[in-house]
Amino acid sequence: MYYARFLGRVKKMRDKDILTCSAIRTRYHGATNYTGARISATDGVKRIFVPYNYSLNVNENHCAAAQTFFDKDERFNIEVKKGSGLCFKNDYYWTWDILGEKEN
Repeated sequence: MYYARFLGRVKKMRDKDILTCSAIRTRYHGATNYTGARISATDGVKRIFVPYNYSLNVNENHCAAAQTFFDKDERFNIEVKKGSGLCFKNDYYWTWDILGEKEN
C-alpha cells in the first residue's frame, strides 16, 4: 500500500494505482507595521504562517515552514525531503515522505 496526499486528504492507494501528489507551497511575507516577517505554507486547502527565523538561511526557513505544516497532520508522520525545494517565481515547492501512521 502507498499513501498519497490529495488536497489535504490522505488516501490509501493500491500498488496498481497511479500515484500523483500535490506539493506544498511556501512563500515569504515581509514585515509590516503589525506583524514580523513570516513564511506561509499551503497545500491549496489549508494554510499556516510561521515566523521567519533569522538564524536560518532562506532555504532552511522555507523547509522548516513546510515541516511545521506537516507536523500538524494528525494521522501520519511526514518528513519534508531535505535539500532545495523547487523555486519558481519566489515560491518554493516541497515534496515529502510518509514515514507511517502516528501512534495514539
